[in-house]
Amino acid sequence: MNRRYLSALVLVAFVAGGAAWFYFNFERVAERERVGYQGEARRNFLLAATRLYERMGKTTRTVRRPAEFGELPPGGTLVLARYRAGIVPRSLERVMAWVEGGGHLIVAAEWHYSRDPILERLEIERRELRQRVPREPVGVTLPHAPREMRLVMGNRVQLSERTPRAVFRIDDRLGAILLHYRYGAGQITVLTSMSFLTNATIGEHDHAEFAWQLLQFNPATPEIVIAPRLATPSLLAALVEHARQALVVAALLLAAWLWRVIPRFGPLIPDPLPARRRLLDHLRASGLFHWNNGNVARLTSAAREACMHKIGRVHPVIAALPMPQRATRLAQLTGLPEDQIVLGLSGQPADPAQFTGLIRTLQALEAGLTRRRAE
Repeated sequence: MNRRYLSALVLVAFVAGGAAWFYFNFERVAERERVGYQGEARRNFLLAATRLYERMGKTTRTVRRPAEFGELPPGGTLVLARYRAGIVPRSLERVMAWVEGGGHLIVAAEWHYSRDPILERLEIERRELRQRVPREPVGVTLPHAPREMRLVMGNRVQLSERTPRAVFRIDDRLGAILLHYRYGAGQITVLTSMSFLTNATIGEHDHAEFAWQLLQFNPATPEIVIAPRLATPSLLAALVEHARQALVVAALLLAAWLWRVIPRFGPLIPDPLPARRRLLDHLRASGLFHWNNGNVARLTSAAREACMHKIGRVHPVIAALPMPQRATRLAQLTGLPEDQIVLGLSGQPADPAQFTGLIRTLQALEAGLTRRRAE
């Protein structure tokens, strides 16, 4: 036997021995691992309490939208947990009217940093408990309960009444943990927490018994409605509830904008052709510009220069005469008043009317001299 076959035999023996040792020293064992709640139990932390009420012969229903509060059973019981910011004022009024008509509301106080319209209406104040909450059960007794029950409320909120109106209350060493009120023909039970009702804790101590005894404030309840966590309203629903007037104004503005920008049917009206300005319009605009900018002397000088140029061409002898003789000769030739000619050739206008008269005199001089020469 050569060395290669011997090495292969040793390797096979080593592998077989290792496999045999592993087989006789290890075994496959099933281990339990917590994976958390699944299905409905994961979505509804009060599912165990719901099943308890059903086994005790009660009709139960779970709601998740505030709109369903309009279908609460008369004389029934509503279990309302925390995180109910989705309740708009209109839904809250329905619930309070239902309670006043004979319903029983079991409600958990919201956290101290959140608004709680129900507790505000009952004039109940909430404060945060900064000290550590004990986990030891405390003995509690309800008026109709046959015995004392051991309960861990797990409260982190302290309740206090501005005006003591509770017909029944339970206190521990940290303060009130239950307040019970008469509200019209109905009842309201306020709890600091519903942690004893959750799927994980309802089987501990006397939590299940306490959950059942809470219903005995209204033993003839025909149906129990449980709201574990209400859905937050959509942005549109919140705007309709709290900013209806703003939405109406925005809709009107949008309609007006669409009316302006949407294309219309039919031919378009052509744009008018730009009007061509006359030379006189440009001259008038230029004169108005100079007048507004204090250039009256410049306009007057230009007009007189043009007039004197005309006189010098037609009657050079008159143009060389002094002003009095020149005005006399021009008055004889044109028939214009002599004082008017003096104002036109040497005066200064004080207002627009005088300036217009001066220019008119110079134009009349030019026209009169031209006509006289033609004759």
